[in-house]
Amino acid sequence: MTCALTLLAACSSPAAAAPEAQPVWVGEQPDLDACGGLGQISGNGPQAVHAGPGNQHAVIARLQPGTPAWLCDSAGDGQWIGIVHADDPDQDCGVSVAVPTHQPYRGPCRSGWVRATAVQLLAG
Repeated sequence: MTCALTLLAACSSPAAAAPEAQPVWVGEQPDLDACGGLGQISGNGPQAVHAGPGNQHAVIARLQPGTPAWLCDSAGDGQWIGIVHADDPDQDCGVSVAVPTHQPYRGPCRSGWVRATAVQLLAG
């Protein structure tokens, strides 16, 4: 009977929730731009932007190839890139200037994580 109760408890437990979002950090060097590079989304179709570095994190956006993105952070031994991107290509995201302290990006643009293979470096 104990085995049946244990199995029932295991089967009725809620599914594992997605991990908590991980912010993209900017401003590592006080005398350099807040984000060290500029790139664009590459690939043959829309690329997933995740709430943290890893496929286990929720997909928060999908960006088309050619979409510009600031390259600000990295994780997973460089396999994931923390990006900042704007819905409007003319919007200033505030990352092409120095930020005095290392801090999570707080806007006005959107941020998230993409696989490093989904980004082509343009400058930086």
